[in-house]
Amino acid sequence: MMGVTPHVTVALLGRIKGETGEKYHLMPLRDETRSGLQPRLWIGRALDALERRGIVRGPLFRTATGHPIRFGIMEPKFIERLEMVQIARPDILSDQIEVAEVYGVRRSFRRGSTTEAGNRGVPPEIIDSNNRWRRVEKAGTRQASMAMQEHYTDVRISLDKLLIY
Repeated sequence: MMGVTPHVTVALLGRIKGETGEKYHLMPLRDETRSGLQPRLWIGRALDALERRGIVRGPLFRTATGHPIRFGIMEPKFIERLEMVQIARPDILSDQIEVAEVYGVRRSFRRGSTTEAGNRGVPPEIIDSNNRWRRVEKAGTRQASMAMQEHYTDVRISLDKLLIY
């Protein structure tokens, strides 16, 4: 597609909170975020590291046997890394923040990103579009399930809005 904002699309597999009918979530991310993070670069490096080991399919975060790592296993290492950032770069992560409480895996990353988007003035319809709450709400008691092709098309059509988020 011509003129599309440079981005990388990450496929999250498994059940995502609030999406009872979905087993996957396609999440487009800008090549570089407003805060200077470079998702495409780091995702590419992680994939390259797996490919050097002969791994070209399956989860990015995996056990030695190739199964997805559970968040409960990853959380202590994740928190430890954030605490290291907090010590080294208090300009990025204030020493007044209780890292485990605020960024623990048990906290919803979606909730935090939604709050951040609202603080940046992202319109509610774009936030809803990104979080795909409308589809879940419209489904009512039915499951809001889509085929992968429909889901992919939905993401492509909404790409500009999703990248604003």
